Amino acid sequence: NLKAGGDISRNLDSLYDYMCMRIMQANGSNKPEWLDEVSRLLGEVRAAWLAMPAQSRSQL
Repeated sequence: NLKAGGDISRNLDSLYDYMCMRIMQANGSNKPEWLDEVSRLLGEVRAAWLAMPAQSRSQL
């Protein structure tokens, strides 16, 4: 829910849109390095998620 999630929801939504676009561009242009970029970004999101206390994650 983008409205209830505030800035974090909107920022993540924009990031996910960007990553989807890069995946499509990488596929169409045969640029595997663009997939590496997406993988790095997803890794950063995952690391931030795991760094949050479990109680905080369950409230999101």
